[in-house]
Amino acid sequence: MASRVIGYIPLDRGQRTKTRMSLLLDVTRSKDAERIQKLKLAAKAFDHSNQSHHDSDVKQGAVAVVCGLLCSRPFLLNRTREVQFLCTILLHLLRCSDNQSRVSFCTEGTQIITSLLELIEINYRLGKRGCVKSLVHAKRVIERLLQAAARVPLDLVKGKTELLATLTSNVSGVSGRYVIELSLKVITNLSLVSKNKAPLFDFPGLLECVEIASRHMSEAVREASAKLLLNLSADTKNKSRLEANGEIVDVVLSLSYGSSTHLAIQTLGNLALFHDNKMYLTKHNDAAVIGTLLRVTSSQSIPRETRICCVRILGLMTCNATASKIGNYPCLLVTLASLACYRDDIAVASSIMLKKLATHVRCGNPCHQTLLEALVTMSYSENTNVLKWTVRAYIEQASFPRDRAKMIGTKGLFTSLGLLSRHENDFIGDGARDVLGTLAFDVADAKQQSVESVLRCVSIDEDEQDAMKDAPHRSYSPTSVQFFNFDSA
Repeated sequence: MASRVIGYIPLDRGQRTKTRMSLLLDVTRSKDAERIQKLKLAAKAFDHSNQSHHDSDVKQGAVAVVCGLLCSRPFLLNRTREVQFLCTILLHLLRCSDNQSRVSFCTEGTQIITSLLELIEINYRLGKRGCVKSLVHAKRVIERLLQAAARVPLDLVKGKTELLATLTSNVSGVSGRYVIELSLKVITNLSLVSKNKAPLFDFPGLLECVEIASRHMSEAVREASAKLLLNLSADTKNKSRLEANGEIVDVVLSLSYGSSTHLAIQTLGNLALFHDNKMYLTKHNDAAVIGTLLRVTSSQSIPRETRICCVRILGLMTCNATASKIGNYPCLLVTLASLACYRDDIAVASSIMLKKLATHVRCGNPCHQTLLEALVTMSYSENTNVLKWTVRAYIEQASFPRDRAKMIGTKGLFTSLGLLSRHENDFIGDGARDVLGTLAFDVADAKQQSVESVLRCVSIDEDEQDAMKDAPHRSYSPTSVQFFNFDSA
């Protein structure tokens, strides 16, 4: 039987072993020779998956202690292992809850980010002599802090002015690619918060640094600048200040190439949502916005969703004041009419855009005849939704006497209406017959003939219609159909 030691009181495990915070504080009191070993013990102690313990450590100031150790001395080559362990401890601590990570960003984020960006720049410039592991560890810490930055109001960030000044100077200066990219990502994540958009837009030098980044040779940097502009353009106040900051549009247009194309197009969409911007975007730099949207829409190498977005933005820009400028842009109506003959969503978007132009473009406008020819081409689409929008456009045009006179003289228009009038869809058939009746009444009145005799000229019998349906699909144009001789009726 084992003997008992009188007066011995067993201690708890927590009393027999040092706490995580005590191990971290030992580092601050250690000499240079012992510091690496102490950091190694602290890093091992913080490496666990218990989120509540990480929250407790953050509340006790563990992040502040690590930040103090990180910024206490210059980043020399003999500190590489020390910096790696400090970054490792930070990564472990940032496994805490979202709330505590946001608190850490507000209190220590400015100091940590500015110091680590300096560390990355030093190792980047040293090239082969630099420490790749230190660079990677620092990059991971910043990327972890980015998640917290996306949910933090700028007013709560300690040293926000210093942080933004450092980030913008990194982009505007001669920093390396990694520092520029990470600086833009920090600003971009801050701009995700709605309260931060207007202050960031007004911060001195921020728009200039975005313009510089948009011309960078790195696609990653260009994409980061495009994301930042997209976030800033979502704010209503920022949209209304477009005319005073016209260089923004030029920057967006320069980003409409490469991997940042979809982001630039979405930015233009945000700007076009504000009514006062429609005229400015249409006229800017000799209709450069329209040209960019048309270029992206016509490109087969760009994803279809982005091309559809371009067509919709053209529709957003179209109003009574801008329809003439947009409709007269070279090849725009022809391109939209060709896209309307496709069999997917871009055909529907193009038909809606043409219908909107038909609502505002009247006889006497230089593009009116081309618009009518585009409607004729669109009427041969196999998409029922496209045909519905075609009929709506015809109805808009047939509402005005002078427009009807142009319609009557347009080659192929009566043929297309004759085909649409026999469509199996009730809306398409009824609408086309109404337009035909209206136009036939004008022709009969001018020729002093009966409406029935005029309609017989454009009637198509069932056998001919069945033969046209069975014929192989091809692309139609206004020159592929015949004129009608109403005098022979």
